[in-house]
Amino acid sequence: MKKIYLVDKETGSIHLIDSEKGGMGKSMTARVAIEYIQDIIKIDSSLVEIIDADKAQPLVGRTYAPHHYLQEENGNLAINEASSLNDLAKQIAMIYFTDNEKIASQTDVIVELAETKAVIVNLPAAVFDLVNSWLNEGGILELVSTLNIPIYKWFVTDGCQESIDTLKKSYLLYGNKIHHIIVKNRGLATTEMDWWAFERDEELALYMEEYKETTYTIDLPFLTAANASYEALKKGNLTIREVANIKKAKELGFLMAQSARFKKWRELTFEQFNTLPWKKTEDSLLSQAQDNGGNSSDVAQSNSTK
Repeated sequence: MKKIYLVDKETGSIHLIDSEKGGMGKSMTARVAIEYIQDIIKIDSSLVEIIDADKAQPLVGRTYAPHHYLQEENGNLAINEASSLNDLAKQIAMIYFTDNEKIASQTDVIVELAETKAVIVNLPAAVFDLVNSWLNEGGILELVSTLNIPIYKWFVTDGCQESIDTLKKSYLLYGNKIHHIIVKNRGLATTEMDWWAFERDEELALYMEEYKETTYTIDLPFLTAANASYEALKKGNLTIREVANIKKAKELGFLMAQSARFKKWRELTFEQFNTLPWKKTEDSLLSQAQDNGGNSSDVAQSNSTK
């Protein structure tokens, strides 16, 4: 199994957070993945770019990249006028996948940024065909292969047949040209019976075996917090980190018990991320931020060298 790569002195990477439809837990996966990279792997923030391609509600972007998304309505520099990486960064809030050929190329900024950064892209639901058009018809797959920029598809699933079919289609189209990180949402499908179709699909099993070097599987634990608390997190542009901190959460109006539930879920999800074979990031690229007393970073680094 190949290691999961973020960034080094040579090149960066592209991480697409995806699901077959809405309501799968994709945004929460994006949130916790960003916090894992920030708090556990501790890559310097200047080497990570967060893109929220959900044009209608870029909530992940507003929370984790407010310097781009809280001012998205003020963007006035055209993509074709961008002449430097700083100019490209100004276009991040304008990036989304569309079938409008006149502006479809704006997603190409993702590749430019990924030449030197780990680029995390939160995708909206139902953009499989648009992303495929960009990757295949636009020649992006060949380009990133030439540049040695790996693409990771974080595919969030509840085990339903529609999700299985989309995942199989992805394997059929890309094979080992991209990496598939399958995120099984145990909050939506809580019993083994719920995963019966997923586990018994022979065609999917064959794909996963054939491309096992570029396939990874983790669970997204069940978040027991009330839906109202989750909605408050989203509407307030709050990080999971903030809500999981009891003192901070109380100041924000959350009950202590609800904060504790987010804290436990975050810890359990980080444990799942720790099982992934992360490629060790060079010390020169790591943030100098002090560890907050936990040992999760040590676990992540030890996993990355396995």
